Amino acid sequence: ADGLVKGINYRPSRRNKILHRYQLMTPLQQQAYLHFVRKQTFEGLEKLSEAEEADVLETAYQFVQYQYVAKKLELGDYRKQSFDILRARSGLKEKGSIQELENGKSPLQAHESMRATAEVGVHNGEFFEGISYRPAYQSLTDNDFGLPRGSEINFLETRLRHYDNQDKYVVQNLNLLSIRSLSPIDAMFQPFSFQIQTGVDRWQNSVSEREGYVGYLTVGTGGTYGFSDNLLGFVLINSKVFYGGFLPHNSFGAMSADVGILASLGQWRLLGEAEPQAASQKLGNGIEYKAELNYILETNVSLGATIEHNARYQKDTEEYLLGLRYYF
Repeated sequence: ADGLVKGINYRPSRRNKILHRYQLMTPLQQQAYLHFVRKQTFEGLEKLSEAEEADVLETAYQFVQYQYVAKKLELGDYRKQSFDILRARSGLKEKGSIQELENGKSPLQAHESMRATAEVGVHNGEFFEGISYRPAYQSLTDNDFGLPRGSEINFLETRLRHYDNQDKYVVQNLNLLSIRSLSPIDAMFQPFSFQIQTGVDRWQNSVSEREGYVGYLTVGTGGTYGFSDNLLGFVLINSKVFYGGFLPHNSFGAMSADVGILASLGQWRLLGEAEPQAASQKLGNGIEYKAELNYILETNVSLGATIEHNARYQKDTEEYLLGLRYYF
């Protein structure tokens, strides 16, 4: 009902505040601060002015608080490190000059979670038209304003197509759940990247030429490196299971290495991936290449294009897709 919310005050996370302070430090400040992060002792403070030293100590204190809240630091270590920092800080007369990060990109200003897409494209030389619908929530190439960059949660995404030559309507795929987290590793934070994907895809058996549906489950983990704020590179090692009635022995397992980049350039979002795969059945061997480009027209409208090439055993498949995405 109207009037229940009097105001909204979005506060950035402690991690973002620490990164903000670190980015505003001089190289000598960063060097002294990182020495504390790695060894829990200070070195190089004597090269700094009192104001610069105060900024390093205050940032270190915030980092210790973050580590304790994240349960990466025991209470005894937290108390000792906090006391050492505060004691050093109390001996300084000058105040730090770095301004705290007060405002961030509020998730309340992010795009709506449901997405519908009208699509046209070519699959192995055959034209198609299609629609897709996703109830929630966020893909890697969607507008990430107000949302964590490099995170993806898709739920019950369904894609329907009409193939012109065959005059046939099909369910191309059903993505039951897709979770991906590409959090960059840096000198302060070393998170694991991971993904979990499960659903049903329309496949063609490269040996028998039969078409059918294959259920899949992918679980993977690895690491992400931030080349800059707008460019991430990642490597994920995946374990996979496939099941389908038209497959030899109905199922097979596989291992793959997913190597890719995720770039954010103004209104453009780019995802490029290469994924070689070794399987327990020869038809699962191969390598898949994928490039996805999304241009953000406005908060809830974007234009996306995808190119895929899958070099499977005895059968290559190619697909080119263009889609208008609407979020609501």
